[in-house]
Amino acid sequence: MVGASKYVTDYWQTFSRTDVRYAYNARHYGVAYFLYSSGYTSCVEPGRQASLRIQGYGNVTGIRIGTRSRCYA
Repeated sequence: MVGASKYVTDYWQTFSRTDVRYAYNARHYGVAYFLYSSGYTSCVEPGRQASLRIQGYGNVTGIRIGTRSRCYA
């Protein structure tokens, strides 16, 4: 584990590591949004894991926890 965020936020929490490859959202509610150096975002729903290495997105630079139970719904 390289990081954890446990509070719902309405702002991006910075993330300085460049070796992050995947995420597991252990929350029972609340999606985890990830911001990349390219400006793109990705999302991991509660209880799921996902690769954070997406071609063309760059490195993860931030994380934000939302209140929704689904990504982009």
